[in-house]
Amino acid sequence: MPEQPCSEAKLIRRYWETMFKTQLFVRVMRAIRRSLGIRSTTASARCVDAVRSYLARSYPHADPKRILGIIAMHGVDRIPLELLIGGQQDDPSSAGAEESLGRALTSRRGRYGDPHPLFSSAFYEWNNPDVAASGVAPWLHYQVFGHREARSPHPLFDPAYMSQWLGEASSRTVVDEYLRTPEYWSIVTSPYLDSQRFLLEAESNVEIPPPLRILSEAHPEAWLSFKLMLIDAASPDATIARFTGAVFLVSRHPDLPWRRLATWSYSTGPSAGEADGGRFTVVPGYLLASEETVISQIGGEAASPDLTIVRLETEYLGLSGLSWEHVDRLVFVRSDLGRSRAEQLIGHETRTVAVAPRSAAQGRALSSLVSRLGLANVLVLPYGLQINIESEKLVVVDDEPSAIESWSWSTPAEAATVTFVIPSSEAVDASTVAEIDAWLSRGASLLTVDEADLGLWPHLLDRSHVVVHPSLIEQTRMLVDGRSLRLLASGSAS
Repeated sequence: MPEQPCSEAKLIRRYWETMFKTQLFVRVMRAIRRSLGIRSTTASARCVDAVRSYLARSYPHADPKRILGIIAMHGVDRIPLELLIGGQQDDPSSAGAEESLGRALTSRRGRYGDPHPLFSSAFYEWNNPDVAASGVAPWLHYQVFGHREARSPHPLFDPAYMSQWLGEASSRTVVDEYLRTPEYWSIVTSPYLDSQRFLLEAESNVEIPPPLRILSEAHPEAWLSFKLMLIDAASPDATIARFTGAVFLVSRHPDLPWRRLATWSYSTGPSAGEADGGRFTVVPGYLLASEETVISQIGGEAASPDLTIVRLETEYLGLSGLSWEHVDRLVFVRSDLGRSRAEQLIGHETRTVAVAPRSAAQGRALSSLVSRLGLANVLVLPYGLQINIESEKLVVVDDEPSAIESWSWSTPAEAATVTFVIPSSEAVDASTVAEIDAWLSRGASLLTVDEADLGLWPHLLDRSHVVVHPSLIEQTRMLVDGRSLRLLASGSAS
């Protein structure tokens, strides 16, 4: 007889039974370990103690080869998880343990990447301002002090939350205890990580803890509550908002070598005009910020399109790099642009110009215009992707777009001068199709386009009447003279 699917109630009951058994099991195992006096008796634990003892003696300096030597002396098969060092001991490549240790001991704000997927230098410094101010490598501070002070090495480890499972006595070393004890891997390390369900559905693995396995998955969002993170990041409690925003950013981008977590406060600066330049963090279509303050923002979305910046109650929080592109002029566009205005902004410049478009469609049209005009000095920045720009001048464009008249089917125009432009992906209502067919029978033209491919659009430049579907109007403004442009609207006057 085929197995019947579990009802929702049964699944909920099974989940809570698993949670109860897990918590009971953890507490029993912990009591047994205490009663037997089991502590730092395995080769792995003795290795960790020896490495940390050496790091404490040599602090704030250490030699990667000496650390590897200590590990080799203890005869362990692999580097203990508590040390948070990636790679194999005998691997001389950039993926090996010696390279990871080199990054760990010399890194400031993740400059060369993090030494292990479960250690975030950017998060550790941001969450511990005293470490950032000291100039000590975050990993080194954690191994000497942080691991016994309940400091979290990664946003997916919440020591206070984990201590609910292991008891208050272990709250200061809870991350260590979790990493060294596979029996504890069934506990939940963060309220945003569904490790219980992961363990029920994933294949068993006694060598890799669930957070590490989840972060290495192609789609970690199956086990990480990113939507809940963004909801909590909007909390009026600044502490909760900041911490949750950091959890979202670092866990959403586990493999990118971001240098630091930065905050930008809201401002009431000028929304448009020209100003002196400086150093700016730019997400075209979302945000323009100086090193500490937001200059201009577009819309109220919870996160930037590339998910590297989140909007909090009183500020923005984001992952930021330390590399900079240098230009003479930065143009941040907040509004629609007509062809003449776009040419005014970029067409007469001989210096280097970077333009941040307000949308993907505007970006494609700007790129087409730049190519047609042969402007090698103009860089159109990719919509929605964060970039750092250093410029001599800043221009914020927030023009009031001119109204576009709707096309009237009774317009007294020669059919040969009329071109209808509709997207291949949009449906057009039957009455409009019939009207277009009537004009086509008299000699008008029809251009069906893919909005992402502007190859055919230059053919529109010499037409007297260009009638455009509303979904294409933003990019058409920059390719067609405004006097020739008309809007194709359902129910246009006949």
